[in-house]
Amino acid sequence: MRGKIRVMSSRTVITLSTLIALGFATVIAVRIIGSVTDEPHLVAATAAPALTLPSETRPQAATLAAPAPARSPIVDAPQTSTSVGEAKGNIHFARQPSQKKEGPADRIDLVVRSALGVWQPGENLMRIVLLESPPASDDVSKLVSAVRSGSLDELAERRAVIELRFVPTAQAFDRNELDSATLIASDGTVTSAADALAGLDWDGSLPSPQLELPPGSKRPTVELTSGGNTESADRVSWQQKWHLSLAVPVVMNPVTSQ
Repeated sequence: MRGKIRVMSSRTVITLSTLIALGFATVIAVRIIGSVTDEPHLVAATAAPALTLPSETRPQAATLAAPAPARSPIVDAPQTSTSVGEAKGNIHFARQPSQKKEGPADRIDLVVRSALGVWQPGENLMRIVLLESPPASDDVSKLVSAVRSGSLDELAERRAVIELRFVPTAQAFDRNELDSATLIASDGTVTSAADALAGLDWDGSLPSPQLELPPGSKRPTVELTSGGNTESADRVSWQQKWHLSLAVPVVMNPVTSQ
């Protein structure tokens, strides 16, 4: 009986040892399998290189400020309500016929009730158109274009124009810098011009050509009076009389913003 007991004890020991060994083997195998299955994900998460897009396809941040739009040239679009000024006065130019000419004398009689002024800095020239009535809205732009181009024949048949020309070295563009002032009157058939510098009264000034007026700014206004009475004993010469008072906003030439 004692021998059998020893044999059974040895088998038991062997069995237990085997079970313990299998248990350790199982634990080691589980750990190995877990490390193998987890490690690729870990490597992929830590070792994957950052994705870099070309500059052409790289998305822009939504908060980037949009580029500022290019500034457009400032164009002074004349309108009747803001371009045409008030004027009042009379112009009477007359010329007696010569001894060799028979018939009535040449006469230009205008009753001025409206005015439109255009300042042309590039020419140091200010032109003021004098009319017997305010122009129609559709005619204002045409009048301004005719004044700028010097095509005075395209103006109303019955009109007068005051031309204020400044000296080439003018800086202030006021009464003291004037080179000449000429009054040109026409009735559509006869035209006559008079020197109006001596009888011109004007205390204002015009903007310098180097000055850009901000968009939407108020136009400068010219207020002046002009009068003259020139008579000559020569029957061929014109006898010119006028008295004018006006306040007119000045239409500027188009300029380009910097």
